[in-house]
Amino acid sequence: MSALAAFRAEPPACPLGIEDLPMPALRLVKGAIAEANALAKPVAAALGGDPQALARLAEPSTAGTVVKIPTASGTLVFKAFAQAVAEGTLVLLHDVTVERDLINAMADSRSRFTDFVRCSADFAWETDGDGRFAYVSPKGALGLAARDIVGRPALDFMHRGPGEAQTPFEARTACEREAVELVTGEGWGMFEVSAVPRYDEAGIWRGARGVCRDVTEARRQQEALSAAQARLAEMARSDSLTGLLNRGAFVEALGERLGGSRAGEQGGALFYIDLNRFKLVNDTYGHAAGDDILRRTADLLRGAVRASDLVARVGGDEFVLWLHRMPPEEADRKAAALTAAIAGAADDYPAVLGLFGASVGYAFSSLGDDPEGLMATADGAMYDTKKAGRGE
Repeated sequence: MSALAAFRAEPPACPLGIEDLPMPALRLVKGAIAEANALAKPVAAALGGDPQALARLAEPSTAGTVVKIPTASGTLVFKAFAQAVAEGTLVLLHDVTVERDLINAMADSRSRFTDFVRCSADFAWETDGDGRFAYVSPKGALGLAARDIVGRPALDFMHRGPGEAQTPFEARTACEREAVELVTGEGWGMFEVSAVPRYDEAGIWRGARGVCRDVTEARRQQEALSAAQARLAEMARSDSLTGLLNRGAFVEALGERLGGSRAGEQGGALFYIDLNRFKLVNDTYGHAAGDDILRRTADLLRGAVRASDLVARVGGDEFVLWLHRMPPEEADRKAAALTAAIAGAADDYPAVLGLFGASVGYAFSSLGDDPEGLMATADGAMYDTKKAGRGE
């Protein structure tokens, strides 16, 4: 069996340290909690091994899955954001208990609403018919005391250009969780504003009232999560040592190229490269030198392709190139150039000079080719080259 047939890409490890996350976080493996950071310990204890609750936590949702968790101190409400990682499912928990309680309290009574406003991280407000703040939560907001905000136009704290739509502070109809940027003591912050208009008995607009929730840190966390997800996606497609495409990503991309050739585009050539006496490098100089040779080879191959081409490491010492629209008459010359260039990767290792090299085989795409079949054909051509002693 060739190294191509034996190679299987492994999924990447999760790059996130779960203890470093600034919010409750769990890692689920096969429907059970495998790890929880310190902020999530109470949640993990309350969940126990409830399979239905754990399955709900793991449900993928860009908007977050609302989960209610009974605890000794009451029911906690979270939005769970699940992301599949190599070690299971990473679940981030955003506590919305206060927000849900606040909404319920508004429906129950004004006094209870006031109590929640005073103890919550949100702030309540009311504007008058001129768009000025007539009321702000007693504890203040935006890094200012309430008395320093009341009487000032809401627009003093906002970005809005001429002709732009009305802000939530001037709401003529109810709005919920509208994102706005507001001036704070630390610069600009991102807030979600829910508001209802105030009309008098004559139907004249007299202002609006609502609540603001600071989501600046949540947005930063979401951006960090998005960056981590992007990194995961990149790691899943690349070889960790060389940064080239791995086998799975190459096969997928090659399938797209072959599909284009079936649709009428000109095809190309696939070159399969195996390093000769690579083990001798490791045995003589150590594995660090072997890794150096692999990285040098990868750099050489990157320099040999265009934007429309593909290059990947598909095994320990095996590489492949897809050269789009390669003229058949140039294939032998290209193979010879690759062989000579790769031999030079060992220039700093004199004990293997003249011994280390590469065997190169190639195959041209034709109608009906699939990626695995084309790679197998090029692999066979490479072994023919190796048996013939070319590239030694």
